[in-house]
Amino acid sequence: VDSNKWKWIFESGMSDKDADGLCFQNRKLFRKLNIKDPLISNYEVTQHISSQPSLINQLIHMIWDSEEIDFCSCAINMLYSLLCLSNDEEKQLAMKTVNASEHLNILTHCTYNTHAKFCELKEYRDSFPDMQIKLLHTITTIYQVKKCKKLTIAASEATVRFYSLLVTSQTTHKDLMLHLLPVLKIICLNKKNSEILSSQSFFDGLYVCCKLTQKVSTVVLILKLMSRSAVAAQCMSNHRKIINLVTNLVNYNGKRATNKRSLMTILYRVTATSSGLSLFLEADGFNTLFQFFTNCNNNNRLAAIKAYTILYRTVPSHQLPQTTPSISRGYLEEDEEEEESSEESDLDSDESEEEHQDDDLAEEQSREKNVSEDCESDNMGCFFTELTDVNENFAMQISDSDFSFCQGNITHRVFNPKHMNKQAYPDTLNLKASYEEHYLNSSTNDLSREYLTYKLMNAKGLSDNKYKSKVVYNVDQNIAESEQSLQFDSRFECGNLKCAKQIGSHEYELLLDSDSNSCNGQQWYYFQIGNTTTGVAYTFNIINFLKINSQYNYGMQPLLFSLKDYTTQGIGWRRCGEHIVYHGNNYTDDGCSKQYRTLSFSITFQHSNDTVYLAYHYPYTYTRLLNVISSLTNDSSSSGIFLRITKLCNTASCKNEVPLLTITAPSTPQLSVNRRPFIFITSRVHPGETNSSWIMEGIINFLLDKENEHAKRARELFIFKIIPMLNPDGVILGNTRSGLNGHDLNRCWLRPHRYKCPEIYFTKKLMEYAKRVLRQPVSFYLDIHGHSRKKFFFFYGCNPAMSWNKSDAVYGDVQDILKVFPQMVHGFTPHLRLNDCKYKIQKAKESTGRVVVWREFGIPYSYTLECSYCAGAEKQTINTKILTDIGASIVRAFASMADAAFSTSKCMPILGVDESHLHSFVTTNGETEEN
Repeated sequence: VDSNKWKWIFESGMSDKDADGLCFQNRKLFRKLNIKDPLISNYEVTQHISSQPSLINQLIHMIWDSEEIDFCSCAINMLYSLLCLSNDEEKQLAMKTVNASEHLNILTHCTYNTHAKFCELKEYRDSFPDMQIKLLHTITTIYQVKKCKKLTIAASEATVRFYSLLVTSQTTHKDLMLHLLPVLKIICLNKKNSEILSSQSFFDGLYVCCKLTQKVSTVVLILKLMSRSAVAAQCMSNHRKIINLVTNLVNYNGKRATNKRSLMTILYRVTATSSGLSLFLEADGFNTLFQFFTNCNNNNRLAAIKAYTILYRTVPSHQLPQTTPSISRGYLEEDEEEEESSEESDLDSDESEEEHQDDDLAEEQSREKNVSEDCESDNMGCFFTELTDVNENFAMQISDSDFSFCQGNITHRVFNPKHMNKQAYPDTLNLKASYEEHYLNSSTNDLSREYLTYKLMNAKGLSDNKYKSKVVYNVDQNIAESEQSLQFDSRFECGNLKCAKQIGSHEYELLLDSDSNSCNGQQWYYFQIGNTTTGVAYTFNIINFLKINSQYNYGMQPLLFSLKDYTTQGIGWRRCGEHIVYHGNNYTDDGCSKQYRTLSFSITFQHSNDTVYLAYHYPYTYTRLLNVISSLTNDSSSSGIFLRITKLCNTASCKNEVPLLTITAPSTPQLSVNRRPFIFITSRVHPGETNSSWIMEGIINFLLDKENEHAKRARELFIFKIIPMLNPDGVILGNTRSGLNGHDLNRCWLRPHRYKCPEIYFTKKLMEYAKRVLRQPVSFYLDIHGHSRKKFFFFYGCNPAMSWNKSDAVYGDVQDILKVFPQMVHGFTPHLRLNDCKYKIQKAKESTGRVVVWREFGIPYSYTLECSYCAGAEKQTINTKILTDIGASIVRAFASMADAAFSTSKCMPILGVDESHLHSFVTTNGETEEN
C-alpha cells in the first residue's frame, strides 16, 4: 500500500522512514475497526466511521487498552485527524458519533493512562509532547460540542495530579501548554479537581505558562474557577506572583484585556484572608483598584462594585452590635438540650450515606412498621374526612369550631411575641393583586462615584464627616422624635428595622433586626417613615445585609407605599429609588468572620409631611391570610366545590394557628373522591419570601373559581391539601428565614421536633398518613419559595440519576418525566424559565422538604418552585398580579397534565391513578374533551 495514501493520518510529525511499518500498524488498526484497506480519501474514511456509530467508541477504547505504543499512536493519530484536522463537513460527520460525556471522561483518563504505560519507553519519550498534544486537543474539540458545554469531567485524582505535574515540569513546551490550559479550564469546573491541583509549585508553573503562552484570559478563568475552592483560594492568597499578576491586569485595557469581573472575583476571594490582603496591598492594590473604580465605564459597573467591596477591606473594620432579638419560645426549654444534641450528631460525621445504608434501611423499616400507630396517635384521620363523609350535595364548609371567623376577631387571633399586635396602614387595606407595568431600568443603578468615593475616604480616615450623627429610632427604646429628622417605625406585624441613625442632613444609616433567637437573617425589611420633605434627595444605607450579592445590583428597586398617593390617586405599592448599589462595607460580626453588605439608595419624596412605607418586597401578613380565608367562607351556597378549612396545629409559640385547606369536588361517576390522588402544596416556610404567599393566594382563588374549566377539572381529578403559611410566627415577627426558635424550618424535615417545629412535624405527619396509612396515591408535592439572586421563576426537582448519593442511581434517570410539569406551566406563563429548572439532589438539601418528601414517601414529583423578587420575561418587574397569575398557571398545568394522563396510559404514573379510570374523561364518541 502506498504510504502517501494514508499521509493524512500521520500528519502529526511521525517519521516517514518506516512507512511500511506504519502501514502495517494501520492495516492492523483498520482490521480491528472492520474498515477495508482500499479506502482512499479522508472523506471516505470519515463517512464510513460516521455510518458506524460504534467505531469512534472502539477507537477511543483502543487508545485506552493498547499495550503497544505504535498501535496506540496510530489510534491517537486517526482520532486526532478525524475530529481535529478534517474540514467542517467531515468533522460534523465524525462528531455525530461522539458520546460527549463518556468519551470526554475516557480521553481525559487516557492522557494519564498513556503516560503511565509507556513513560519508560524511548519511543514515547521521543514523541511525548506530540501524543499528549493530540489527546488534549481532541478533548477540547469534543468539549466544544454544544451538548457538552455544561459537563464537568470526572477526572481521576491520578489524572489531575498528572496535569499538575505537566504544569510544573513542562513549562518550556509552549505547544503542550497551549493545549493543556483549555483542558485545565474544563476540569477546574469541578471544585474537587481544583483542590487536588492546589500547591505553590502548581501556581508557580501556571504563572510561567501565562508568561510563555500569553493566554492570559484562559489563565484568569482557571484562577477564577479554582478560587471557588476554599483550599485553592487559601493557597492562592499566599502566592505573591499570582496576586501581582491579577492586580497588574486590572487596569490593562490593551488588545488582550481580560474580563474585569473575573479579575475582581479572584481578588475578592483571595483578599478574604489576612495573608491575601497583605500581599494585595504590597502590590499597590489599593491604588490600582481605586483607579479602576473611579475611571471604569458603566459596562464594568458590576466589576466596579466588587472593587469597591475589596477596597473596604483595606480600611479599619467596625463590629456591629448583635441584633439578636431573644424571644420566649413556646415549648419547654428542657426540650432544647435534647434536640440540640441530636442535631449536633448529624454534623459530627462526614461519612457518606452509603456507608450506613443497612442501618438506615433498618431504621426506615422500623419507622414504617410503627407509622400507623404514630399517625393514629396524632389523630391525623380527622384531616381526611372528605374520603368518607362527603354527601352528594355539599357546599363550602369550615371544620367545626377550629377555624371559625368573624371580621372582628381576626386581629385577636394574631399573637405577636415581640410587640403589641398592630397592622401597617397598607396591610389594613387588604389590597387585591394589581398589575403595574414597570420594567427594569439600568439608570437606577448609575453609580454616584463622587458620593461612594467620599464614603470610602471617610471610612479610611482621609476625610471628615462634619455632621454629628445621632440615633433617631431604636425598636427597643423610646426616642423622642425630632422635627429635623425623618421619623421611623417598625413596631407592626412583619415590620423589620432595628434602628436608624442620622449621619447627614438627609442621609440615614439603617440596621435590620436578625431573625428571632438567631444571629442570621438580615434581608427582609419593612418600615414606616414620616415627616418627609418634598424635593429633597434622601439617601438610605442599610448596612447589615449578609448575602454576597443581590438583584439590587441588576435593576431591582425597593418598594414604596405613600399614604398621600393612595388617598389622593389610589396608587398602591410602587418601585422607587435611584443610585442603587449593593456592596461590601467595613462592618463585621463579633468574630470578624463576615463582611456585611450595604444597600444604598436615594429617594426623592413626592409629598411633604407624608407617611410612607418601604419594603423589600410586597408585604403579605398572617392577618391578610386569615382575612383571605375568612372571605372564602362567606359563600355558603351549594357550588359543587368542597372546601374545608381546619387548624393543622399551633405554631412553636403555641399561640398562632397553621391553617390547612382541603379543596376538591364531589364524587363523579367517573372518579369518586376516595379514589383521587392528593396534591400537597406548601409555602412561606421562609417568612421573608412574601412572593410565595401571593402565588399561593393565586392558587387558592383559581382553584375555587366556579366557572373556569381548568379549575373544575383540577378539582374533579385531585384532592388538594394546601398549607398556605408554614411559618406564621416568623412572618409576624418580620424574620427573613427562621421561625420563632431561630432555626430554618426548611432544614428540619428529616427529624422535625414536635414542639420546636410543630409546623413541619404535623405537615410531615399529614403526608405520612395519606401515603402509608390511607395508602392513597400522592401525585405531587409543591413547595413555593422566593429567590433573591436570580430572575424569572423556575423549578427544582429530584432526579435520582443526578443525586450526590450514587446508590440513588438504581431508580433511573427520570429527568425527561420531571420536565413535563415545568413545561406545562411554561405553556401558561412566559415568566417561567425552563433552562433554569434543575433536577439535582445535593447533599446539602437532604433535610429540605422537597428531598425528604421524595426520599421518605416515594413521591417522584416533588418540586420546589423558586420565584424571583426582581423580574421575569421582557425585564418586566414582578408585581402581585404576575404572582397570582403564576398560581393560576400552576393549577392549569395540573389540570392539563391530568388530561394528558387520562388520554394516554403512558402518563398514568404521573397521576398515580389506576388505568381502569382511563375512560373517566372520554366522551361517548371516543374523543377526549377539550377545555
